[in-house]
Amino acid sequence: MAEKGISINISKRLGEMLVSAGLITAGQLGEALELQRTGGGKLGQLLVHKKFIEERGLLEFLSKQFGIEFVDLRNLNVSAEVLKIIPENIARRYGLIAVSKSENKLKVAMEDPLNIVILDDLKMMTGYDVKPVFGAESDISAAIDKNYGVKSSKEALDDILKSTDGDAANVALVVEDLEKGGGGDLLSLDKDEAAPIVQMVNLIISSAIKAHASDIHIEPTYKETKVRFRIDGVLHVQPSPPKKFHNAIVSRLKIMSALDISERRLPQDGRSKLKIDDHEIDLRVSILPCGPGEKVVMRILDSSGLKLRLEDLGMEPENLAIFAKCLKAPHGINLITGPTGSGKSTTLYSALATLNAPDINIVTIEDPIEYQLEGINQVMVNADVGLTFASGLR
Repeated sequence: MAEKGISINISKRLGEMLVSAGLITAGQLGEALELQRTGGGKLGQLLVHKKFIEERGLLEFLSKQFGIEFVDLRNLNVSAEVLKIIPENIARRYGLIAVSKSENKLKVAMEDPLNIVILDDLKMMTGYDVKPVFGAESDISAAIDKNYGVKSSKEALDDILKSTDGDAANVALVVEDLEKGGGGDLLSLDKDEAAPIVQMVNLIISSAIKAHASDIHIEPTYKETKVRFRIDGVLHVQPSPPKKFHNAIVSRLKIMSALDISERRLPQDGRSKLKIDDHEIDLRVSILPCGPGEKVVMRILDSSGLKLRLEDLGMEPENLAIFAKCLKAPHGINLITGPTGSGKSTTLYSALATLNAPDINIVTIEDPIEYQLEGINQVMVNADVGLTFASGLR
């Protein structure tokens, strides 16, 4: 709670500078701060999303305030030599791209060039003295797609939209087809010939996986559909389809997750198993009815990237030793807590993998079973048949 208060106070000072410079009004600042107080997020992103200020205008202002260069990335072409210094997955995860290098100095355009943790990681990983510069979030994403040789999500979405006439009658037909069980292969994200709605859903999911997102949020408002990815605990706005496709997208996701597509009044939870790049991805899907329509949240579970060693959890040596000692205790409870994406499941499964041995019987009760562990008896909660956490512990 204290950290959130500090963050809002810093944002308030920044907002007051923007008001003094005449870039936003006091009323706009108050509205953005209230959104931040209730829902979190960075003040700058909220101001841009509400269209109170242009993203480049904000960054040019911040550039002058902090004395950090702002780089326009729209026509950027990065040499292969510079590009290979930072792997694509790191660039996407942190929202940055190498711009140029000179001797031992590497210029890097970042969404947040004041993030000391990311700067330290880059210095350690690359061996270069990193010079951060401001870059617009949308420009960085487009530059990554362009320079690493990948069609941007927005371009791909535009191509899909061109394949349908986009009128209301066509969308209604797509929804009807989905409700009859249409929509193509449910397990593969590689079907280029699939229906446009299926391609949209595939694009959203595959883009999230490539960006190493932990969650996908598809949220309806009264005017638009908003797609956001949670990356390293922070939600990032993505290219989104028109609002008229929202119901068809939700229906597609319900079919993939074996949910009731005719039920739009109650929350629903399901899961789906997908195949992408020759390995399987589990999706936990949650549907929540809201005023403008149904909101979808998908948790991405990629067991292929899961490391199950305590040493890989990133704990300080003394904390790791304490945790390992607790795991060896003959009785007691280990309580693992933390916000979304903080590593609770990874920590628990790493602990189970550490304890797993032929001479030990281990039983878990889970909702849901996120990762299958060989040699461990994993019980899936099913409240519909009376199998709850309480009954499983008897």
